Amino acid sequence: MEEEAPVHEERVLSGAEVVAARYRELPAEERARSANALAPLLAEGTDYTVGTVRKYLGGIKCTERQTAAYH
Repeated sequence: MEEEAPVHEERVLSGAEVVAARYRELPAEERARSANALAPLLAEGTDYTVGTVRKYLGGIKCTERQTAAYH
């Protein structure tokens, strides 16, 4: 009787998580650019439109500002 290998379910990242991960990979000077300027760059190579990426970036940048305000 063969033992079955454990099944590892890989969690698929949400669109916002994909954009956030790509955003965090950028150097600080690039991250300082506006969401409008960054959206086309971050949308490249994904299945997301520039508008969708811009929407996600708005939330990411807002969270960043709120976090910075608390520190």
